[in-house]
Amino acid sequence: MNSPVTGEDFAFRQGFALRQSQLDQPEFLIPLRNDEFLPALSRWTTLGGLVLLSAMGAATGLAAVTPSPVLVRAGAVVRPQGELKVVQANAEGTIESVKVKTGDKIQRGQILATLDDSRLETRQRQLEGSLQQAQLQLQQLQAQVTTLETQRLAEQNLTERAIASARADLLRIERDHTDRKAVAEKDVQESEALLAAAQTEYEAYAAAAAAGVLPRVQAEGKHQAYKAARARLERAQTTLNPSAASITMAQESIAQTLAQGNSTLANLQRQKEALLQQQAQIRQQMGQERQELAQVVKDFDKMNIRSQTDGDVLTLNLRNEGQVVRAGDVIAQVFPEDASLVIKAQISPQDIGQVEVGQRVSMRVSAYSYTDYGTLEGVVSAIAADAIAPQAQAGNSTVSGSAPPYFEVTIEPKTRSFAQRRAKICDYPWNGSPGRYCGSGRDGSHTDFAQSRLLTGI
Repeated sequence: MNSPVTGEDFAFRQGFALRQSQLDQPEFLIPLRNDEFLPALSRWTTLGGLVLLSAMGAATGLAAVTPSPVLVRAGAVVRPQGELKVVQANAEGTIESVKVKTGDKIQRGQILATLDDSRLETRQRQLEGSLQQAQLQLQQLQAQVTTLETQRLAEQNLTERAIASARADLLRIERDHTDRKAVAEKDVQESEALLAAAQTEYEAYAAAAAAGVLPRVQAEGKHQAYKAARARLERAQTTLNPSAASITMAQESIAQTLAQGNSTLANLQRQKEALLQQQAQIRQQMGQERQELAQVVKDFDKMNIRSQTDGDVLTLNLRNEGQVVRAGDVIAQVFPEDASLVIKAQISPQDIGQVEVGQRVSMRVSAYSYTDYGTLEGVVSAIAADAIAPQAQAGNSTVSGSAPPYFEVTIEPKTRSFAQRRAKICDYPWNGSPGRYCGSGRDGSHTDFAQSRLLTGI
């Protein structure tokens, strides 16, 4: 049973029939002319070709053996060498104003930012008012002390005068007593002498009367005279020791006056000491308030955040006014003016084998046009011993593993500035400005260089 003919079978059969018909037709040769053949090569052409082939062979050989520097390109940043100077807040407070920005040149003692000092101003006014009030109290107490001192001196003078008067009376009384005693002694002596004379005369008359020479009346008269002399002696003897009561009274008067004066003076002294004690307490309080006021004045200076060195502001951690800072918070990092610079390049692990310490480096600074300023020369001074994996920043969802690791290479520039082609000298940026590392690695052949460029497509 015959199968149906498809389109492909039909096309095949048609093509086969066409080729068969072509084979059945006779072939004809096309005649050629003499001018259609290539001319014969001349001697100079042959010689030139040989020279060209020889030159190409020599160039290929030289390219295979002549050393060619292998360039390693990487990004780099300019960083200060050594530690940065940190500017910290000396007190807690709220940022009132920011005076500088990142990259500004600053001088030692320059104010970078100021804190709100309204609280210190209020405290200063309170302390100054308290000191004025305390000073007024001291003046009032001093006036009272002066009054008490005047009163004490007056009382002391009065007491001294009263005692002097009492002592004068005592001296007068003592003198009167002495005089009376002396008079009494004289009277006793006189009475004794009269008594002795009367007794002698009486005895003589009594003997004469007993002998009958004189009458008894005369003897009796002498006897009465004797008795009168003895009575006078006895009376004189009673006044021999006058009473000392007046002296005692005068002495007691002096003692009372002295005691009363001392009591008054002691009372005045106690009042004075109480006032002096109050003054001492007020002065002590004033001393404390003055110390606090001096501290407030120092705190006013702490409200000004100042730089401790000359240099440039590398980082500024103040976002806006009204930001709250604490004592010890890092406000800014300052790159010292006299510090040296180093350049940190990030070399990929594939190229790190081409980099060695001491190699020459040419760098372009992104902040300046390469065509105008040229390159900056430097030397590799250190190579990191291990690769560094970039750390993910806070708030960045990209994990650290997504960024390739790198080796950090330290480059020491030969100069801190470079010249423009029109002889203009410029300092290249230092504050982390980007640059491009282009260092010469190990030497290789030109063929290796061309092969690497062809393989990498660069």
